[in-house]
Amino acid sequence: MIGHSGSVSAMGAHETLESAFHPELDWYPVDRSAGAVLARLDERMSQLKQLKESINSLAKGATDAGNSLGQFEQQFNKQAQAVQQVIGGSAQGKDRQVLEAIQQASRAVKEATAALQNAGRIAQQYGQSI
Repeated sequence: MIGHSGSVSAMGAHETLESAFHPELDWYPVDRSAGAVLARLDERMSQLKQLKESINSLAKGATDAGNSLGQFEQQFNKQAQAVQQVIGGSAQGKDRQVLEAIQQASRAVKEATAALQNAGRIAQQYGQSI
């Protein structure tokens, strides 16, 4: 805006410039200095780095847990087979209950192992993509 003395007021010039580019927006103060932009960018990059580190840690933990559980699964199945051989064809109710519980636990361990390994693999792929 041009004042009575013929000078352009700072607020008026800013309003005119803002309305030329964004006529639907009201004027509001925004720090557009390069330093502020770089500081925000640096903050975002730091957050992204922390996210990537957390995801990689999660991926490693899930993979390690899946591998350990896989080893446990092998030992558990060997012991379960030994129990099944001893019980064999027994028709007693308690024997069947034990065998069913062992089989159910074996399936659950197998599913948990696969889920942990899958989670580790997906998290690792995601971490590499960011």
